[in-house]
Amino acid sequence: MTEKNDAEKLIFECCQGDVEAMALLKKTYPELYAKELAKRDPHTKIMVQLISEFASYFNKDLFMIKISILEKASALRAELAAKSPLEKLLVERIIVCWTESYLLDLCVSATADAKLRAFHLKRQISAHRRYVSSIKALAQVRKLELPTIQVNIAEKKVNSAKFKGSRQK
Repeated sequence: MTEKNDAEKLIFECCQGDVEAMALLKKTYPELYAKELAKRDPHTKIMVQLISEFASYFNKDLFMIKISILEKASALRAELAAKSPLEKLLVERIIVCWTESYLLDLCVSATADAKLRAFHLKRQISAHRRYVSSIKALAQVRKLELPTIQVNIAEKKVNSAKFKGSRQK
């Protein structure tokens, strides 16, 4: 088999959710691995665009930073584990805002010029505000989620839900 066929086979296996294939693709073809991660969803494309703009600002190829950020994004997705479509959107928003905030943290710390540093600091504060706001929105959505409780009273099933934070009168 040729190298191209091996890579295509690994990509196919990755798309099927094979974790071992992802690890092998990452080890064997790191640039291809990064491209495949970037194709997954629009939020990842936004993150890759942010990283590319950051890299062009510093006139450097930040391939390893790109990989580490995309891996951190995958870890955050797993940690925040969305249960509904709305939660999924909010989790993706949190990840994009985290990426922007993280890159601006790096930018502020690497800038020596006082005026340019002040400019990046304003951007950093705005990015952080968006990040915290997206976390707050996810927390509110999760707080509003109503668990369904089933109670058996005299052998009759009664479904009820308790509102979190509601006042008893």
